[in-house]
Formats: sequence, structure tokens, C-alpha cells
Amino acid sequence: MFGKPKRDTFMACSSSEDHFRPLSCSEFVTRRFEEQMANAAVFGCAAASVRDIFVAVQGLLQEKRFRTLMTLKSALQDLRETTLAAVRGALAKLAYLGSLRREQTNYQHWGLSQVHGAESSERALRTAHNEVLAEVLRTPLPSLVEDLRESSAISGTPAGVYAEELRGKLEQLLPEEQKNSPAATHLNSVLMALSSLEKNEKTKKIQGRATRST
Repeated sequence: MFGKPKRDTFMACSSSEDHFRPLSCSEFVTRRFEEQMANAAVFGCAAASVRDIFVAVQGLLQEKRFRTLMTLKSALQDLRETTLAAVRGALAKLAYLGSLRREQTNYQHWGLSQVHGAESSERALRTAHNEVLAEVLRTPLPSLVEDLRESSAISGTPAGVYAEELRGKLEQLLPEEQKNSPAATHLNSVLMALSSLEKNEKTKKIQGRATRST
């Protein structure tokens, strides 16, 4: 019925059952196509229609496209561009990544591990945690005050309370390899400063209201 398709070309139906055009595809699709056709004995079976072949090829192309898209992104890129991109504020990102830690040294993110595997997911989360910590530590304090207020507003918590909650989770906020490091001391100082600034701001507001009422 058909000749043997070339390595990366086979005949596909276009507008009518009796009109064919060459359709190029990758070696992966060609190999899968030939295997499926051989298993179904299509090349020697009069009952198999051209349209059946075309539908089968379409399915194989869709499968290849899906697999290609999944492998183009690394676990770290996926984490940065999807999960972390949806979390507003560097402090909120730090808190989020810290919350994913399990048993001190391990991280757990079900969706990421299902797509990229447990090992790649673990490595991506640890790398991202260190990156976000470094971002927080190099951000000027006035900018962190704004970041704190943005992060706390999203969580529905007053900024001063949010800062104190972060201080209480200091160990969780630090990647395992950063404990007892200068970064740990730096982060603690930053959180103390943010908490203090918010307390002073709250005191000023209270005093301002008291002055206006007298």
C-alpha cells in the first residue's frame, strides 16, 4: 500500500483521501510512527484508512511537543518563573522557601518534584533559597521596609507583627549551610532593625493622633 517512509519523512493526507503530501518530523516521531504502524500491520492491512494513520501521527506529534516543553525548562528556571514569580516581596519569598524545608536539610515541593524529580527539585529549592537570602541581605533597609509592608499586607498581618514572626522563624529562614554564618547574623540584625522601625512608626502614629485630639 505504501513504500517505506524515509528517515524523517512520511506521507500524510491533506484535503482528500487520495492526495498526499510529505510531512517532515523528527527521528523520534518517525521511529515511534514506524513502530506503531508495524505493530498494527498498517502497511499490509487494507482495512486501515489513511485518516487513521494521520490521527495516529497527530497524537505522536502532540506527545513529542509536550515532552520537549517539559525538558526545556530546568527545575530552577521553573521555580523562578512560576512559583516564586507569584510570591510578592523578597521577605515573603524567603518565608515561603523556608516553609518548604523538612527535617532540617531537606525541601519538599510536591508539584516541582513530580515534574522534575526529587533530586532536581531539592537542588533547585536549595539554590533558590540561597539566592533569595542574598537578595534580602543586599537590599537597602529603606527598600526592605517597603518590602516588609507589602509582604505583611498580602498576609493580612501588621508589618511589626510580621517582622517579629520572621525573627521567631530565623532558623527556618536560613538554608542549612548558612546557619552559624555571617549571613545568619546579618539577617537577624536586619529583622531586628525592621521590627524596631515599625515599632517606632507605630509610636509616632499614636502620638500624632493624641496630639490632634487635644
